[in-house]
Amino acid sequence: ATESDRWFERNRSALADPAHAAHILEFLGQNGISPKSVLDLGGSNGSKSAALRPLSPHGEWVVLEPSRAAISDGLPHAAQRRR
Repeated sequence: ATESDRWFERNRSALADPAHAAHILEFLGQNGISPKSVLDLGGSNGSKSAALRPLSPHGEWVVLEPSRAAISDGLPHAAQRRR
């Protein structure tokens, strides 16, 4: 396993908590920011991008992640997140 896979396994439970994106949602909402495109570098399983997507449902979202474990974890939800 790579270090990125090990990081994902150590942090998997925290990523499942919707509150992990709350501070970003709060900041963007308070400042009226609705991005047209988002590049999430090191986006893990995509859960944070999924939590933020309602701010820009028609925007372009790209999540890049080196961990195969994180990608595998996020793939079952990817189609749902695109909607």
